[in-house]
Amino acid sequence: MNTRKASFNISESKEESILTDWLTQVVLFHRLFQQLSQFSSIKTNAGQCSTQTIQHMHETAKREFKDMLEDVQEVDASLDKHWLKLKIHTSRLEQLNQCLQVRLQLVNQSSN
Repeated sequence: MNTRKASFNISESKEESILTDWLTQVVLFHRLFQQLSQFSSIKTNAGQCSTQTIQHMHETAKREFKDMLEDVQEVDASLDKHWLKLKIHTSRLEQLNQCLQVRLQLVNQSSN
């Protein structure tokens, strides 16, 4: 009997799904954050997005990601809690990525 599986109720396929979803969101976050970073230091509006809005989104994204990193570093013996943290972080990253995508769409629209 596999003692690892006996200690919590998440199946191996579910673990893989959680990890894949998390990794997908982290990769997307990295790409979007890099794109937004290009505009965060400009002094004029970019497209339909004000400089202040871009800088605020940039700082919010950095803070959120830092908070998630600190959360993961907390020592916890329960594997269930680790998988739950990954699921929660995936959801937070998904929401953050949606916000980043909206901002980048506004940045890329011409200001008329």
